[in-house]
Amino acid sequence: MNLQVNTSSWSADVKIKKGTVHLTLRHTFFGTSLTRMPIVERDDLPTMATDGKKVYWNRAFTDSLSPQETATVLLHEILHVVFKHVLRMRNRNHKLWNMACDHAVNWIIEDIIRSDPKSGLSLPEGALLDPAFRGLTAEVIYNRLNKQQEEEDKQEQDGQGQGQGGSGLQPQPWGEMLEPTNEDGSVMSEADLSTLEADIDQMILNAPRTAGNLPSAVKGLIDELLTPKVDWRDKLRRFANGGDQPDDYTYEFFDIVTYRTTGILDPVLETKGVGKLIIFDDQSGSVRTEERKLALAELNEISLTCKPTSVTLIPFDTSIDEENIAYYQEGEEITSLERTRCGGTAVAPCFQYLEDNHLIDEDTKVMFLTDMGIGDYPDTAPPCEVLWINTSGYEVDAPFGETIHVKD
Repeated sequence: MNLQVNTSSWSADVKIKKGTVHLTLRHTFFGTSLTRMPIVERDDLPTMATDGKKVYWNRAFTDSLSPQETATVLLHEILHVVFKHVLRMRNRNHKLWNMACDHAVNWIIEDIIRSDPKSGLSLPEGALLDPAFRGLTAEVIYNRLNKQQEEEDKQEQDGQGQGQGGSGLQPQPWGEMLEPTNEDGSVMSEADLSTLEADIDQMILNAPRTAGNLPSAVKGLIDELLTPKVDWRDKLRRFANGGDQPDDYTYEFFDIVTYRTTGILDPVLETKGVGKLIIFDDQSGSVRTEERKLALAELNEISLTCKPTSVTLIPFDTSIDEENIAYYQEGEEITSLERTRCGGTAVAPCFQYLEDNHLIDEDTKVMFLTDMGIGDYPDTAPPCEVLWINTSGYEVDAPFGETIHVKD
């Protein structure tokens, strides 16, 4: 369908219908996903929006768009749904999270436009599209925007800046994410949110994936859904035990009773545990409480059974909370599980702390318990094994080390 001819008299309703058809024919995965959702007119919203369950549109706003722009904003909204941006917000600042997700989604759309001259898409004026954020996840972009906002707020307090009103941190004038609610307007419970997430996963799996060029980010999302899951607890234990090497028998110690009674040397099973275990516990407000508890409970079990020579639990957000670092000896129960902070997330101070205190050696394993909302990974991997324990519920991996995803 050609959206560039005989369109001047199209009403808003026609633009919505034609835009949906165009996406279905030209960008089949997204168009089919869109057709599986209610598309509802709402004049109380200024532009278009989604709550992960429905896509909403405003008549006056749609009248102001070209047919190409209408199709693009519909694509923008369905991308928010596909990447579960509404569910991933948690208790983050709504405005900054919306901006971060807009940057991430708009770059996917821009890459589609650049790779396909006949895409029939055009981003409306005011689209957030910072080149520095191309290819980054919404969590990483959010952290950078949040840091920028904190710096500008500080300048305002010091009388050196104009604060948020005069900053570059302005939302784009179209598109919005709404908090998902039940049909009666009540706040969704965790069970309701899990059901919504499962519905979105099913929508993704049911959409055709053969027609059209899928962005790599979407391909990765689909691949993750189709890949058989290995229990994260098994991965965690393998890492703590030094990989897939099994325990082995040794004659260095033997069963003295058997030897005295039979004269036979019976070898003893030797458990190959770890040396030092250093766990950085992300205290940022966006870390999901239940998944954090699950992971810490499993780490405590590992401390008791795998018996690392020592465990150091280090709380952090944008800096190390040195006053609340907890130290445990071999086989000791981990008891320091309470939050001590509730800021952002920065891992550069963690690696600097390891270096400054000479904590890295061949017998040290480092774990990060985090929601992966990280924007300051070091350029090079440290000289030790690193495991990222992702509690966010979403498939975000670190650029080095191994990442496991905590899901009950």
